[in-house]
Amino acid sequence: MEGRLVLRGMSGPVAGRVWEVRSVARVGRFEGADIHVDDSSVSRLHAEFRLTALGWRLVDLGSTNGTVVNGAKVGVAQWPLRKRDVIGIGGATIEVAELREDSDPAPSGSKASGQDELGLFQGINVWVEATTRSGLHAALVDVAREREKPGADNPMLMALLQASRHLVHLDREEDFLQSVLEDAAATLRAQGGAIVLAEGEPPRLRPRLQVERPGAPGRPRAYSQHLAERVFSTGRSALCRTLGEDPGLAGLASVTEGNMASILCVLLRTPRGSLGVLHLDRGSGESPFGPADLAFADALAAQLSAGIEGVQLVRGQREAFFETVAVLGQVIELRDAYTGGHTMRVTGYAVRLGEALGLSAADRETLRLGAPLHDIGKIGISDAILRKQGALDPAEQALMRSHTVMGDQILRSHPGLEKVAPIARSHHERHDGAGYPDGLSGHRVPLLARVVAVVDAFDALTTDRPYRTRMTVGEAMTVLSRESGRQFDPEILGAFLSMQPETSVNP
Repeated sequence: MEGRLVLRGMSGPVAGRVWEVRSVARVGRFEGADIHVDDSSVSRLHAEFRLTALGWRLVDLGSTNGTVVNGAKVGVAQWPLRKRDVIGIGGATIEVAELREDSDPAPSGSKASGQDELGLFQGINVWVEATTRSGLHAALVDVAREREKPGADNPMLMALLQASRHLVHLDREEDFLQSVLEDAAATLRAQGGAIVLAEGEPPRLRPRLQVERPGAPGRPRAYSQHLAERVFSTGRSALCRTLGEDPGLAGLASVTEGNMASILCVLLRTPRGSLGVLHLDRGSGESPFGPADLAFADALAAQLSAGIEGVQLVRGQREAFFETVAVLGQVIELRDAYTGGHTMRVTGYAVRLGEALGLSAADRETLRLGAPLHDIGKIGISDAILRKQGALDPAEQALMRSHTVMGDQILRSHPGLEKVAPIARSHHERHDGAGYPDGLSGHRVPLLARVVAVVDAFDALTTDRPYRTRMTVGEAMTVLSRESGRQFDPEILGAFLSMQPETSVNP
């Protein structure tokens, strides 16, 4: 993906300078930075401009003095950019003079000029069949045609029906890919296989999943990277019947170490572009793949591609939602003069703690969504209380504590956010029952609220407040450990304390 972002220095050490960014640029005091700002107020790597599927974004890279857009402080969430935005990087001010995000590169997988017809190998002892089917229907016709031939008794149509069933269950991408790949390997009697997908810009093939048929010997690699890249770059599927006599394949480490004698390498594609390849192979002790196998693999690839594209679309929408939530958390934070970066840090700590506790993927996702919104109820607290210097009196303290209930009410009123409401309501409950707003104790406190309670307290201890300076990590850990079984769930606190070597605090 490539666009155009023009930045103009307005004041400070960058006044009068102009930069043009095509996809990504980092700003910092480091001389090798794309946008070099020689000023002590700027961190070595301070911030990054990045073109995403959602448009141009700005991300702070953990700078010491922070990054500001139109007066709002930016965290690690991707902050959307607009024309004429004014960006503060330390003592430098930069304006967005122009931005465009609609420049489309040539489709990946398109055939390069000057290539041979097949774009593959020219060894006379390698039989190659290429197909460029654009959809499932045409590929199914080939499967039916091959099955009409004498001896064609493979259960391919049933396997395709099974793949269609997997499409209905796309909640977990890895489970979907695993099921389809295992079915394909079993149906085609392949000793192993891999799904290799294109990632990044420019797209590069990365193995996403590799499986071996039960009883097949262990192998260092389950696919030929060389063949996969050829198939992807030319946009054509390949059937290589015999590999041993072809000089272009016989000497490859993946082929020799993997005991590959015959390979199907099929393009994963939709009408919108190429996604990667499906790679299956048989060993020297088995008969080579034939045209019926290629027709089936091509039909399966069309189905698999539709599922992958659907999952990627859902993932993109989900990431956009998470980004919106993260930005919302930062906007809420702007009202509180002394909690800059609090929601971002709490979210990071919470997700890592969820991983350390072995929480399910669904619970970790709920933490990622709920942690930035744990203090959303503070939008109903007046500035006089929220920004007061010093201790609150009892009446003010009661109003401040009401942010938990208000947060619960706000989140429950929005479809899709109900599951994170318990985090907002209960993150100030205590293990001994002395917390608020409901005086819950022990496991009656929702699990994810108990997780956020620990990391919320840790961040409060390790950041400056009007009434005290921040503690070191070690000091904060000592304070927290004294509250095990009182304020905090001992198991959750123990997992967090064990993370200490990995824990860092942004200044």
